[in-house]
Amino acid sequence: INQDNRKNNPICNFSCPNEYFGVDNGLNGKECLPCSSNCLKCSLSNKCEECMFGNYLFVMNSSVGSSIIIDKITYRNFNCYRICPEGFYILDNKCIQCSLDNGCNTCTSALECTSCLNKYSYIKDNKSCILNSQIPKGNFYDIETLS
Repeated sequence: INQDNRKNNPICNFSCPNEYFGVDNGLNGKECLPCSSNCLKCSLSNKCEECMFGNYLFVMNSSVGSSIIIDKITYRNFNCYRICPEGFYILDNKCIQCSLDNGCNTCTSALECTSCLNKYSYIKDNKSCILNSQIPKGNFYDIETLS
């Protein structure tokens, strides 16, 4: 018997179509529920694993939290968006957060900052940031200091 995958499915190898994920409903077995907007494959409604074409999976540093508001838009971890906001770079169809640990405010990759957080200086030669208090005395860098 082959029933609609969005409802109960008696087949042992239960799977849901794209844009849906499976849950045990406790009564009649498993059922398929929709993923979040623009999500192609998900494990939960709010945990996308792969986005639809033209969208990027938003991935935040877990120590920061599960969502962030940038320019009045709430970006949620493991949701899909058409653009990556400032402070994130694109890698393998994902919006990856710039490393706050090394003082990056904006970046083009994990190793290349384009601007720094306050109290850091931007070192043009290697596209990185250094804490103002850690700039060695007597060394000369081509830097832009942010207060």
